[in-house]
Amino acid sequence: MTLAAFFGAAWAIGVASWFFAIVETIGMWRFWPWVYRSGLKIVDESIPNRPVLSQLGAAIDLPSVKGQIESDQEVFFRVPFQLFSFKLHTPFPIKGSVIFSGNSARLVGRVPIGTVAFIATWLVAWTIGGFMAVNTNTTIDATSFVLGGWAFVAAMVAISLPIELHRIRKARDALLLHLFKAA
Repeated sequence: MTLAAFFGAAWAIGVASWFFAIVETIGMWRFWPWVYRSGLKIVDESIPNRPVLSQLGAAIDLPSVKGQIESDQEVFFRVPFQLFSFKLHTPFPIKGSVIFSGNSARLVGRVPIGTVAFIATWLVAWTIGGFMAVNTNTTIDATSFVLGGWAFVAAMVAISLPIELHRIRKARDALLLHLFKAA
């Protein structure tokens, strides 16, 4: 298989993952269960006390957290999204779940699959593009080109994840305060 074929495959997967990311984002807004149960787990914390959940299916609409009580075993939540604000929007918004069992609860935060897949295929295509540049005898320094792309993604992840972790922890605190007050 040629580099151009690998590049084309990476491009096709990237486009598919872009559309999947759009569907996943809509699912986050609408609290679709499969969206909150899938993704790369980056937060996994124990919550020692368990609030009593009432009003199954009830929406939680607070300034720092949006959520939905899915069942007596599960609550989905996310950071509110404001289109016009001075907040930095990152490609890795964390979607949270609080899963109850017995007298304890577990908080799980996940990043979207679509965004991660898009970034991964972009890196693959970028790297293949660097190798293709070497094969065409262009004046582009392929190593700098490839390393520049990888550095860009590394910087994006290094900036995005701490911001999103801070936001989801703030949302978690507001959610737990709300759930314990309602109990």
